Amino acid sequence: LNEKPLNEVVSKIKSPYTDNEVVKLRLCNAYVAIVIPKGRGLYSYRLSDDGVAVLYGYIYPDSVKELVLRDVGSFRKQIAGVLSRVDGSFTIVLASNDAVRTVTDKFGTRPMYYSFFGGGVLFGTRINPMVTLLKYTGKSVKLDEEAVVSYLWFGNRIGILGDNTFVKNIYLAPAASILNINTRTGRIEKIEYWRPRIESKEQEEAPIRDLARGLTSSILKLLKIAEERGLKRVCLMLSGGLDSRAIAAALSLYRGKLEIFSITMGTKKCDEIPIASRVAEISRLKHHVITYKLEDLADYAIYHVRFTDTFTPINNISATFLADYISKLRCDAVIVGFLLDAMLQGHFLVRAHALRRYLNFLYKRSSVFNHEEMLHLLQRPLKKLLPRILRNFVGAALNVNGKDPVVKSYLFDLATRQRRLICYGLECLRESGEVLIPAVFEDFYRGAFTLVRDIRGLNIRAKLVTTLNAKLSLIPYQGTLIPPIMPTMCQKLGYLIKKLSQMMYKLTKDRMGYEPTYFDLDKALRESPKWRGLLRLLFNDDCLIYKSGIVNKDFVIKLVREHLTGTKNHGEKLGVLISLEVFLRNLDL
Repeated sequence: LNEKPLNEVVSKIKSPYTDNEVVKLRLCNAYVAIVIPKGRGLYSYRLSDDGVAVLYGYIYPDSVKELVLRDVGSFRKQIAGVLSRVDGSFTIVLASNDAVRTVTDKFGTRPMYYSFFGGGVLFGTRINPMVTLLKYTGKSVKLDEEAVVSYLWFGNRIGILGDNTFVKNIYLAPAASILNINTRTGRIEKIEYWRPRIESKEQEEAPIRDLARGLTSSILKLLKIAEERGLKRVCLMLSGGLDSRAIAAALSLYRGKLEIFSITMGTKKCDEIPIASRVAEISRLKHHVITYKLEDLADYAIYHVRFTDTFTPINNISATFLADYISKLRCDAVIVGFLLDAMLQGHFLVRAHALRRYLNFLYKRSSVFNHEEMLHLLQRPLKKLLPRILRNFVGAALNVNGKDPVVKSYLFDLATRQRRLICYGLECLRESGEVLIPAVFEDFYRGAFTLVRDIRGLNIRAKLVTTLNAKLSLIPYQGTLIPPIMPTMCQKLGYLIKKLSQMMYKLTKDRMGYEPTYFDLDKALRESPKWRGLLRLLFNDDCLIYKSGIVNKDFVIKLVREHLTGTKNHGEKLGVLISLEVFLRNLDL
């Protein structure tokens, strides 16, 4: 490859929201380009006779970062033993003339893709630029049909199974893995250096106190890293939930130089806003409220798909809107509760102990389209892939660690939904600055893992908030509109109150009650002209999801008409289809 295609790729992946810093490193046949928000993204690199070493993100303890950059050859020898004791959100690349080694963090919070061509290997954090480079090498680039069908089936819930992507021969590096790639032979060795271990304990006050101390310790370590790396302004994504509320409580113990404030976003009637504003007031955080109309978010659809390689569909578009706003506030980094809620709530946590019930539960929770709908949706050649994908799903559900379904369902969530949807949604926020994730530190996740079998969602998180700051537990929880300090029976009643509030909002046409979510895609696709403009993509005969032989137009049009007439809500399904169409148009295969 010469400089021209590489420069073209660099121009494609610059952030539209802020000034960009571009670093190009070359050692004989090894070439690395780093493109990152100027003064906000965290990275380090070293170019020596031994090779190129790049650390993207942050790693703890700092001595490991120094080891990576000081002596590439030495780190290669010690790599597996060192990494099992390391925390952080990072990707490491070690490149020499004949080999590339990539390392992902324990939870895979930063994407790393790789692909082979005639004379070497391509690796990067975005698919689209890699497709551009593969075309320059003369390598044919085709859709991975099995990955596309998997995406349609499981959409914005768990997405594509395994390490495949939408493009054949471009793969996603697994979490907690070392990839040793020989560029001359094309051979690849995968080494898993860590797996989560679940050790059950009784749910009692001591583990909750340990969890509180662990969260506080993790946050203080993160803020110290941010301070040492020159960041100045840090914001907390504050919702009406309990995860960000716990982080807000822990932040009150920070006594450093960083300027810390909080942000809450939503439509004007979103129920998150009044709750989060009260939390910020008690936590003594300067608070910014960002309100938007559903119409405003449609402008971010193309950027959202581009930033996340559509692994996070437009159903979650508010993250891209937030990235733009954060940049305007000149915020260097954002603290998020992602992963933390998964570890303390268990989105896919199953109560059943029978294996069949466990599999049925996961299948229903994971599917956007059911099996019968998939048979109607797909064009004939792709229907034959459904049995294989279902076998892969069952294999993924059974092969996670754990002896019982409760632990298996918890780890399945971390390996699928969190890895594909949540972690890659963070790529939107990284367009404006760094993302700080307390849950990736052992101080916190070790305590969370001990409570898995006793998780009752709200119960543990409520106890955590109460332990950190009892005043915050008196503020209603967004999910129930009941203070989390109240007994479990009251919380169950609260879910009914919440539903009544949502019904009142719909019946009074937005005049009473609260809007239930950050972003109501069902409502947007019916009422917003811009969103209906995106929906019209699915009516066109030149729509790529039809021309590429993926889905049946007649069935899609049926879904659209049922949705627009209010017969059924198909927002989630239509969001997945629109995202795939936008992705294919950007990909230009």
